[in-house]
Amino acid sequence: MNLLIPFLLWSSLAVPVSSGVPVPRSRVGVPFVRALEEAAGAGRITPQELLRHRRLAVTDPERLPEPWRSLRMASPVPAWAGTAVLVENFQWSRRLGLRDDAQFPTVVQYLDSAAYPIRVAYAIEADLPLAQAVLAAAEEAWRLEVDTWGFVAPPLVTSEGRYRIYVDDSGMGGGGYMAPVDFHWDTPWDDCYSYVVIDRLNSPFDAGPVVAHELSHATQGAMDCLETITFWENTSTFIMAEVGSGGRGWQDAFLTYFQDYPEESVAGGSYEDPELGYFWYGGFLWPHFLGGLYGGEEHPAVFVRRVWEGAMQESGGYENTVSYMHAIDDVLDAQAGSSLDEAFGHFTVSRFLLGPNGRAPAADMPHAQEYTSVPPIEADLAVDLPTQFTPAAGVRPEPYAVNYLTLSVPAGFSREVTVRFSTSDAANWALVLFSTKDGEVLSVPAAGGAAELVYTPGEERTRVLAVARLGTPGFHSDESMTGAGYSIEAGPTFPAPRIEAVTPAEVVAGRTTELTITGEHFVEGATVQFSPYFFEADTVTFVDAGTLRVTVTPGADTGLNWMSVTVTNPDTGADTLFDAFYIDPPPKKKKSGCATCPGSNSAGALWLLLALIVLLRRRN
Repeated sequence: MNLLIPFLLWSSLAVPVSSGVPVPRSRVGVPFVRALEEAAGAGRITPQELLRHRRLAVTDPERLPEPWRSLRMASPVPAWAGTAVLVENFQWSRRLGLRDDAQFPTVVQYLDSAAYPIRVAYAIEADLPLAQAVLAAAEEAWRLEVDTWGFVAPPLVTSEGRYRIYVDDSGMGGGGYMAPVDFHWDTPWDDCYSYVVIDRLNSPFDAGPVVAHELSHATQGAMDCLETITFWENTSTFIMAEVGSGGRGWQDAFLTYFQDYPEESVAGGSYEDPELGYFWYGGFLWPHFLGGLYGGEEHPAVFVRRVWEGAMQESGGYENTVSYMHAIDDVLDAQAGSSLDEAFGHFTVSRFLLGPNGRAPAADMPHAQEYTSVPPIEADLAVDLPTQFTPAAGVRPEPYAVNYLTLSVPAGFSREVTVRFSTSDAANWALVLFSTKDGEVLSVPAAGGAAELVYTPGEERTRVLAVARLGTPGFHSDESMTGAGYSIEAGPTFPAPRIEAVTPAEVVAGRTTELTITGEHFVEGATVQFSPYFFEADTVTFVDAGTLRVTVTPGADTGLNWMSVTVTNPDTGADTLFDAFYIDPPPKKKKSGCATCPGSNSAGALWLLLALIVLLRRRN
C-alpha cells in the first residue's frame, strides 16, 4: 500500500508553522485543546509543548505550567475525551518524530488478581471498595475479551509482569481513560503498552461497564495503536454490553448523540460541537450491527476482533496504513460474501428500526427494542404530485452517512411513483426505500451520479427513503470529512392526463358521433367517462399522448345538458373537463301538407264527395 496517502491525510489535519513542524490539530475539539493549538499556531508554545500540555491536562493537570493549569481548572477535559486526547497525542508524537515522556504512575497500594495478570492500584484507603469492584470487573472482562473472544492481551512490561489499572482522581468526575505509554517494540506490528485509570467517583456498582470499556482500549492498543480514534470508542462501547448486560443501558444513553446526526460519518470526523462529543460512543451501533448480523455462528465480538486484526499494520509506528473501514470490507467479504457498501446500505434501514419502530417486519438490529433513539427525518415529501428536495448545507451527508426522508401519498392513491436522484459528487451513493409497517426493502445504487427508484405505494401511505452516501475515491477513516449535496425529484411515474378540448362541441342524442379529445399525458389503455348523464363510450382509440378518438351514441332519452368528460390513465391518474360538449335532442318529424295523400283528413272528405256524385248520376 502507498504510504504517502496516510501521510497526506494526517498532514491535512495539521496547521503548518514557520519552524516546519506542523501543529497537530485534534479531532477532540474541546476548548482547552483548541486553546493550545491556537497558541502553538501563533508560536507562543512549541508543538512539543502542545503535546506535553495536552497529555498532562488528562493525566496530571497539577504539573501544567500557568496559565494552562488555571485554564484546565476552568475548562476540564470532559470524560468522553480522555482516551481520545491521549491516543491522538501518542500517534502525533511518533509521526512528528517527537518523544512523548509518558510513564506509569506510582503504585501506593494494590490488589493482584489470582487468575489473571492484573494489578489494581489505589492511593487512599477510602478507594478500597471501588478497587475491589474494579478488580472483579477486570477479571471478568479479561476472561471474555482476551480468553474467550481472542483480542490480543495488553503487553505486560511492568516490573511485576501485570497490567496496571489505577483507581484515582481523573479530574473528569467519573468514567476513566486508557493512556498509551510507548510502542511495544518486541512485536513487528504497531502496538503499544498502556495503563488504565478508573475515576474514584465511580460507584462500585458501575465499575463493570467502565472497566470493560477501558480494558477494551488496552487490547486495541495491543493490536493497532495508530487506528482512527472513532473505532477505539465505538468498539469499546460495543464491548461494554457484551461483557455485561448492564452495559446496554449505558449504550442507549450514548446512542442519541449518534442517532441525532445521521449525516455524520460512522467513521467519525472532527467535532467542534460539544453535543457531538459522545457521537463516537453512540457509534457502537455500527460494530454492534456488523457483528450481530454478519458474524454468523461466532459471537459478535469475534467479528469485531477480526476487523481489528485486519486493520493491523507494520509501519514502524509511523502510519495508519490500513483503515478499519477497509478492514471491515475485507472481513465482510471473507465472512459473509458481502461488502462495506452493501452492509452500510443495510445499516441505514436497521438503525432506523429501533425503539418505537423496533417491531417493524424489516427490523433486524440485535436488541432493537431496547434502544430508544431514532434518526430524524429531514423532509416529508408528498409524492402524489411532482416534488423536489435538496438538503441544507448543515445536513449534507459525509462519507458513510445518510439522510432520511419520508415519501407520503393521500389515502386511496395507488399510482406508481418514481424517485430520481442526482449529484455531482464522486462518491458512491444508494437509495434505500423501506417502511415501518411491512418488510419490503428496495435498494438502488447510483451510477454516474444518478439513480432511479420506482415503487407502488399500495396500502402503506408513508415510506422512508434513506439517501446513503458511501465511500469517496481513496477514502480513509483518518481523513477530514465534508458533506456533499444532491437533489431528489419524486412524483407519479406518469403525469396525470390533462384535457384541453373536446370536439365537436355538440352531439345529437340517439346519433353516433366521433369525439376528438386533445390534451397531454394520455396513455394507451386510457378510459373515458361522461357525466352527469352516464353512458358508455362505444370505442376509445389512443392516437398519441395528446389525442384520443372516442365514438359515442347518447340515448335518445338523454336530456338536454352540458356533458363533462373524464379521462383516466391505467395508473388511475385522471382529469375532467367540465361542460366539454352539449347534447341536442333528436329532430322531430315535419308535416308534409299533401291534401290527397292517404291518411290525410282532406283526402277523406274528397273521396266522400266523389262517391256521392257517382251515386246521384246512377239514379238519374
